[in-house]
Amino acid sequence: MPLVLLLSLVLSTSSASPYDIDPWTDTMATVLPYTLLIAIEAGVKPSLEGGITCREVLDNGRCDPQNLYAFDRYAVDKKSKTWGRISDIAGNFSFLALALDSGLQSLGESGWDGKGFGKDLLVSAQAIGLATLTTTLFKFAIRRPRPTQYSEDRFVGSIEHQLSFPSGHVTGAAAGSAAWITTTFLRRPKGLWRYVVLGCGILATGFTAYGRIGAGMHFPTDVIAGFAVGSLFGTVIPLWHTNPNLHVGANQLVYHF
Repeated sequence: MPLVLLLSLVLSTSSASPYDIDPWTDTMATVLPYTLLIAIEAGVKPSLEGGITCREVLDNGRCDPQNLYAFDRYAVDKKSKTWGRISDIAGNFSFLALALDSGLQSLGESGWDGKGFGKDLLVSAQAIGLATLTTTLFKFAIRRPRPTQYSEDRFVGSIEHQLSFPSGHVTGAAAGSAAWITTTFLRRPKGLWRYVVLGCGILATGFTAYGRIGAGMHFPTDVIAGFAVGSLFGTVIPLWHTNPNLHVGANQLVYHF
């Protein structure tokens, strides 16, 4: 990711992308969230105490599932490793697909438009970083136990198992999908491809969301909240950067200065 950001910085001065950015301001707005996330993961999290944090603990040491909404109790005792792996893969799909798609769309009659490609990646990475940082702050503020704390045989006392709400995986997947969809609709305002991207983005986020539930790492309400946060940032940040001189032509983007 840092290499992608540096590449985007160098290549972010063309008007071929639908986005208008300030290289220094937007670089800081992109690098800072990832820097804070690294600091939290490497410095803050290992220093915090684990243990049970739910309202009521049963005699066997686990949290009482009866204190959960029936909707959330579905995730208790789920522990599929396959769904866990699927959620890891699907969670990274949208950003990688956006990079490939934007790269292909940057191939024009005049050759490779690396600067427009860099803008697309920078804006998308910014949306994912800000969304993930927001979710992480919510996690530490709320300290909701994961479903593992409610299961008979899966209790783990580390701090990581107190950080269930919202889902970070789903936040990242939703932000990446929304950024990919928004970028595609701006780049290709006509045609079928934008609806293909819409469908792929929804599927990638959906597989990530169910995968986190199926792996027993998140409740349904966790993934719904992650979807909301990710979709918000993944849509608003790209639209915020849309070039004000951009107008939609019949088959392509047209700029009027």
